[in-house]
Amino acid sequence: MADYYVATTGSGTGVGSKADPFTLSQAITKADYSVNDNIYILKGTYSVSSQLVHADNFVHLIGYSSTEGDLDDVWGDHADKPLIQASNGASIASIINENAKYCLWYNCVFDGNQSNTGFTGTCVIGEEYTEHYNCVFKNGKTYGLQNGNVVCCVFDSNVTDGVYRPASAYGCLSKNNGGHGYNGAGITNVSISNCVAYNNTGCGFYLDGSWEGICSNNTATGNGSDGFFLEIITAINCIAEDNGGYGYEGGSASYIYLTVNCNSWNNTSGDTHNPGKHIGLNTDDPALFDPSSDDYSLGNSNLYGLGAYIGNLDGSGTLDLGAVQKASGVGPTASPPTFGGITGLERVSPCELKASWSAATGTTTGYKIFVRVGSAPTFTDDYLWGIVDNNRTSVIINTEEDNDTFLDGSDAVYVGVRAYNDGEVGDEDSNTTTLNVTPQGGKVPFSSPDTVIGI
Repeated sequence: MADYYVATTGSGTGVGSKADPFTLSQAITKADYSVNDNIYILKGTYSVSSQLVHADNFVHLIGYSSTEGDLDDVWGDHADKPLIQASNGASIASIINENAKYCLWYNCVFDGNQSNTGFTGTCVIGEEYTEHYNCVFKNGKTYGLQNGNVVCCVFDSNVTDGVYRPASAYGCLSKNNGGHGYNGAGITNVSISNCVAYNNTGCGFYLDGSWEGICSNNTATGNGSDGFFLEIITAINCIAEDNGGYGYEGGSASYIYLTVNCNSWNNTSGDTHNPGKHIGLNTDDPALFDPSSDDYSLGNSNLYGLGAYIGNLDGSGTLDLGAVQKASGVGPTASPPTFGGITGLERVSPCELKASWSAATGTTTGYKIFVRVGSAPTFTDDYLWGIVDNNRTSVIINTEEDNDTFLDGSDAVYVGVRAYNDGEVGDEDSNTTTLNVTPQGGKVPFSSPDTVIGI
C-alpha cells in the first residue's frame, strides 16, 4: 500500500509525492496501483474538461482540507472539501466514470456547474461496488450520482434525481432536486436507511420494483409528489410529512407494500394509497423542527402515546423515528449538552488518577475521556481513552490513551472530558487540569473497582 498526493499545482508529470504531486487526471487514470493505495486530494478547485475514467481497482481517493492530514468533519458545511467541477464549455457526459472499478471516494464535492452549457450528464457514474463517503453531488444536468453506495452524502440541486439506482444509502440528504430524492427503481435488495429527502420535485423515495429491499428510519418532507413510492418493500420507522402526493403510495394493486411504525401527516393526496398493510401507522403532526434550515429533528414527542407505538424510546424519552439531521450538515440531531469540562484531577495511588466533572445539563448520551501524556492539552479522537455512561461524574485512569501502556509517573498527564449526545459534542474544557505524576513504586495493575476500560 502506498500514499499518493494530488494538488491543483500538479504539473502533469508529477510522481504523486508531496513535493511533486499528481494532477487529478493523472491520479484517476493511473493503471498500476496496488490494492488499497491512498490518493490524498488537497483542497482546491479542480476543473475537468474531459471525462475522467477510473483505470484501476481498490483505490481510496481522500479529499483533505488545506491543512494536510485534516480530514473535513463529516457533519461540516463542505467548504473545505476539494471541489471537482465540470469546466466551462466542457462537453462531457459525466465528471467521473468509475468504470466498474472497486474504488472508494471520501470527502469531495462534485459539481456539474449548471452554468456550463456543454455539460450534459450526471456528476458521477458509479458502479455496484463503488463507495462514496461524506461527498457532495450537486448541479448535475441529470443525476447527482448514478449507481454505487453512499454514506453521509448530500445530493443538491441536480436537474433530475439526486441519486439514481443506488445499491445502498445511509445517513444522506437529498434536497432541491428536479426529480426524485432517491430513485431506487428496479434495484433488488436496495438498502436506504437514516436518510432525508426534502423539497424534491418528484418523490422523496421512489422505490418502484425495489423488491426485498430495506427502507428504514427515513424522512420525506416537502417533496412535490409522494413521500414514499413503494413496491414489494417494507418501510420501517419512517416519516412522510407535507408532501404533494401521498405519504405512502403503492406501485399497483398487484404489488403490496408494508409500513411498520411509520408516520404520515399533511400530505396533499392523503396518507396512503394502493394496497398496503400498515402496522402502527400514525397520522399526528411529527413537528419536524426546521426543514428549511436542514434540521429534520422531531420538535416534540406527540407521536408517542396516541394509540400506536411509533419508533423506539431511548433513555431520555426522545423518539427513534425517521431520519434526523442537524442544521450544518447530514447526521443525527440533538441539542448539545451544556458542560463545563473536567473539574478535578488527582492522584489516588502511585500511578492512578481520578478525573472528576460536574454532570452536564440537557440530554446527554455519555462522556468521552481523552488522555495525553507529556503534551499540550489539544484533544482529538486519537487520544480517546474511553467512553462512560451519562450517570458517571468520575473515572479512574491508570493507562495512556492506547489502554495498553500503564502510567509510570514520568510525564505530565493531561485529561479532558467531553459530554456528547447522539453525535453532537458539548463544550470541551479549554483549561484542562494537568498533573505530573511522581513515580512511587512503579506500575500498578488494573485493581480499582471504579476502573472503566476505554475503547
